[in-house]
Amino acid sequence: MHSAIEFAKREQNIYSLECWATILRMACCKKPYKVKVMSITDFFDLKALASTFLTNRTKDENGEVVNWFNIIVPSKNVVTYYYKNTAGNVQAEIIIIT
Repeated sequence: MHSAIEFAKREQNIYSLECWATILRMACCKKPYKVKVMSITDFFDLKALASTFLTNRTKDENGEVVNWFNIIVPSKNVVTYYYKNTAGNVQAEIIIIT
């Protein structure tokens, strides 16, 4: 796929985004690639969304800092997660996402 697009691009001069869409469509002759041209309104700002809804993402219920790589099992409650810092039969700590 990538090599076909690069090969098609070598033969053309590209001056706008519409040219890229045409080159992507024409890169494969037998089954042309399907290209959906997107605008800026098709993308969402997930960082702003997360900062609006999630205020606590780094501390557990005891106030200790949480390493997100240690989260093991999401509970049935959407805002509560369990995590462990060590392996073994240690009690899992709780982080509450608010």
